Amino acid sequence: MNSSPPPLSLSITYKQAQRLTHYIQIFRRFAWENIEPTAERNAELRALQALHGRIMSKMDQHNESITLSIMPDERLAMKMMISHVLGRYQVSAATRERTLAIADLTALKSFLDGN
Repeated sequence: MNSSPPPLSLSITYKQAQRLTHYIQIFRRFAWENIEPTAERNAELRALQALHGRIMSKMDQHNESITLSIMPDERLAMKMMISHVLGRYQVSAATRERTLAIADLTALKSFLDGN
């Protein structure tokens, strides 16, 4: 019997998908350069890389709405990514990009925490 939680279904717009891939890239770059290489870090980076690839594949279809299944390991990796990237934007100067990023990441965090 498999006791792992089922995947979450995340529906986002094409523009949100573009921004999510950007946030994933920011975190992956940071993690490679600043987080000590451990099995946990590497597993999270692999999960984010797989998610990034699935997002890009869905974006290639040019649909306005994108639905993604978020696997349990991707959910954990996304929470770590959100924590880092959100913290980075919260201490930056007020700009339209900052406001949008904080709104995106806060909504995504609420979605992941609520399910």
